[in-house]
This record gives sequence, structure tokens and C-alpha cells, in this order.
Amino acid sequence: MDLADSLFDNFKGLIVGFLLSSKYQESSQEFFLQRKPEVSFRLIEYELSFMYQALHTKMEVVRTKAGIVLRFIILLFLVVAFMLFQFLVDKDEFKKFKLILTYYLLIGAIVVDIFLGIKLIFSDHVLIAHNNWKKYIPDRFLQRRRWSNSVSQYNMIVYCLDERWVWKWNCQFLDFVRNMLEQMKMMWFSSLEKNIDDLKSFILEELKNKSSKAKTLSEAMEKCSQRGDGALFGTPSYIKMKWSISEFQYAESLLLWHLATELCYHAEKKSNPEEHDRDDRQ
Repeated sequence: MDLADSLFDNFKGLIVGFLLSSKYQESSQEFFLQRKPEVSFRLIEYELSFMYQALHTKMEVVRTKAGIVLRFIILLFLVVAFMLFQFLVDKDEFKKFKLILTYYLLIGAIVVDIFLGIKLIFSDHVLIAHNNWKKYIPDRFLQRRRWSNSVSQYNMIVYCLDERWVWKWNCQFLDFVRNMLEQMKMMWFSSLEKNIDDLKSFILEELKNKSSKAKTLSEAMEKCSQRGDGALFGTPSYIKMKWSISEFQYAESLLLWHLATELCYHAEKKSNPEEHDRDDRQ
């Protein structure tokens, strides 16, 4: 976790368009070339967690001393408000519903604030800042997953071929219903692939291979800009199929290969039905 935080501090400037020095690039390259896939992806998992917290939450402010003091003051005010309402306010002046609602709101606010305080204490940033706390926390909690560790798969062709309803009237409510149905259809034609260890190894090995061959900045940029050339290069069909990559924009090329993969898969499945299973398609 400490190493991931250090790497994130070095590379977070990339988010806003800063350029890295060659020193950081070379050290990062050398570091990941010597790591196994599970270690590399674990570090990336931590770094993406830090990035999410920095961009989409108030963690950068809340984890400071001023943020912790303000959270404690807010909790103190809530407790004082509850005590004042409990002992100084005449309950007979309120209807039963309003009285119950007030208790629910005050108690709920206190419980939520306590929960957020506990969550803050055990957050990654606070644990990094106070390293001595880690020895009191179970390793299982520290090694908890930061993401689902699964990849979504979406069959766009089946979705597009599915019959659609014809809407004769247009209004705001029907637009809302239509959008909801479209979202449900996308979920229906999607699936989750949880066994992705082989995919992680494949991705890292490909990155290591490209990284080891890129000795200069221009070579590195060329390797990063490759779309499908790396997969086709060296195969007998490279000259014949290169047009599907070079003559189209990225999105168009991706759609073209998606269609080709689907057609080839079904054609091969018909010729060898026993050797193919839809769950094994990549």
C-alpha cells in the first residue's frame, strides 16, 4: 500500500497533462518488468483506488488534520442537538409523527457520522499516514479487494438484432420508460467474467514485451499507438487484413473486428459443434 501511494504521488501529474521525467519512466519500467502479474495488478488496484478518491470524493480534504477536527465538531454538534431536544424541548407540543420523525433524523445523522468517522480511520490514506496503526488491524482487512475483479462482456450484435418496441407517442414519462428498458436490455445481454487471471498474465506479458523493445521515446509512442497491428504482424494474413485497421477509425475498426469474430465463431461452431462452447469464446 505504501509503495502504491508513492507511485501514485509520482504519476498523478499525468491526470492533468504533466509530463514525467525520464528518471520516473525508467524506474517504473524497470520495477514492473521484474514483478509478477498478481503483484503488478495489485499495485495498480491500489493506485486506481487512490485516483478515484482524489477525483470523486472529499478524501483529500477530509483526511487532513483540519478535516478530522471539523468532522469531530460536526459529530459533537449533532450529539448536543439531540441532548437539547431530549431534555429541554417540551414533547407535548409536537404531534407523534413529527416527534418520531425528529428522533429518526437526529439518531440517523449521528449513526451515519459515526460510521463515516470509522470508515475514515480505516481508510488507505489514514493508514499510510499512521503506519503504526496497521499492526492492530487484521491483514484480511488490509488486503481487501478494491474492485470486483471481474470483466463485463457485452454482445452488441445480439442486442442490436433483438426486436424493439415501436413507440407511437412521445412524452417525458415514455422517454424515461424507454431509457429504463434499454438499460435493462443492456444488462440482460451482458455477462461477468470472473476468472481473469490468465487475462491479467497475458496483458502484463504483452506490456513487458512492448516495453523491453521500446528503447526510445518515439519507439514507446509507436508501441502505444498500435491498435491491431501487433496481433496481425507476423501472420500470413497481415497484408490481406491490414486494411481493416489502417483504413478505419478506431471505433469503426473495433466494430468491424467484432462482427468478423462473431461470424467466424458461429461458422466454426457449426462445423465443430462439440469442440466449442459459448462460454469459452473470447
